[in-house]
Amino acid sequence: MQVLHNLDFTEGLQADDERYVDTLEARNSQKLFRHLQRQLGWWGDSVTPPMQKHLLFFGHIGCGKTTELRHYARAFDGSGFFCTVEININTELDRNNLQYPDVMMAMTRTLLRELERRGVELPQAELQALHNWFDKTVQSTLREHSLLAELKTGVEAGISVPLLGKLFATLTTSLKTGATFRDEVRHEIRNTFGQLAIIFNDLVAAAEEALRAVEPQLQRVIYILDGTDKLRDEDSRRLFVTDVTQMDEVNTLAIYTAPLHLIYDENICARRQELVLPMIKVNEQDGSPCDKGRAVLREILLKRADRALFADEDCINALIEACGGHPRELLR
Repeated sequence: MQVLHNLDFTEGLQADDERYVDTLEARNSQKLFRHLQRQLGWWGDSVTPPMQKHLLFFGHIGCGKTTELRHYARAFDGSGFFCTVEININTELDRNNLQYPDVMMAMTRTLLRELERRGVELPQAELQALHNWFDKTVQSTLREHSLLAELKTGVEAGISVPLLGKLFATLTTSLKTGATFRDEVRHEIRNTFGQLAIIFNDLVAAAEEALRAVEPQLQRVIYILDGTDKLRDEDSRRLFVTDVTQMDEVNTLAIYTAPLHLIYDENICARRQELVLPMIKVNEQDGSPCDKGRAVLREILLKRADRALFADEDCINALIEACGGHPRELLR
C-alpha cells in the first residue's frame, strides 16, 4: 500500500526526463505534429504565423498529452521562431471552478514571468496601461492590504515587468483560493473585457517585439494550456462554448487540451482546429501484434519498473496486451 501511495499516475514527464520514450512512430503521430506546425505557420526553415490561432488538443486522459505537449514546446522553442509559454491549470488555477477570466489572468501572469526569466523589459506605455487596468478594475475588489501597498509602491518606483508579475501572481493565487473574491473579480473582468483584451493584445505584441530585439529570428509567443481537459462539464462548456467570443478577442497562438467528448460537438469543432493524440498501437488492423508499438510500451514500463520485478516476458506482454496502448493504464 505504501508503494501505491507513493506512485503518481498523473505526473507528466518534463522534456529532459530520463524516463521519456519517444512515441511518435508507435502512435503514428508524425502527421499530427506536422499538422500542428502548418497551423502555426512553421514551414521548416521559414515561418509565417497567423495573427490568431486557437487549437484544441484532444486525447484520452492519461494517454500522454502533457508529456507530448512539453516536447512540442521544446521543438518550437528550439526552432528559434517561437517563445512558448506553458500554463498548468492544475497548479495555476482551480480546475474545479474555472472560467475564462481566470485563464486570462493566468496568461498575463505567465507571460510576465517568462519575460522576467529572460530578462526582457517592456515599454512603459504597455506596462502603464496594464497597471492602470489592474488599479482601476481590480483594486475595488481587493481585500489584501499587502497587494494594495504594492500598487502604491509600483507607482512610486516605476512600473516594471517584475512588479506586474508579482501583482498578477498574487491575483491568480487569490482567484484560486478565495471564492467571494473570485466572483467579484470575474464580474469586474467581464464588464471590462473588451478593454482588457485590447490591453492584453498590446502586451503580447510588445512582448514579441521586445523578444525580437534580443532574438531577431523570433516571431511569436505560443501559449500551451494544459489541464483544461480535466474541468467539470459545466466549466468545459462555459470555457469552450459560452465564452468562445471572449476567446476570439484575444490575438494569440494557443493550444488548449480539451475533453475528448467535445470532439463530437460540431459547434465547437467548426470554430476551432482540432488535434487528436492517438493511442500507442498494440495490434494491427488484422489483429496481428504491432511490434513497434509493443516495443515502445515495454520500454515505457521498464523505465519505471525494474525488469527483476517481472517473472518473465509473458507477464510483461500480458500487461501490454491488457492496457490497449494507454500508457497510464499500463503503469496502473
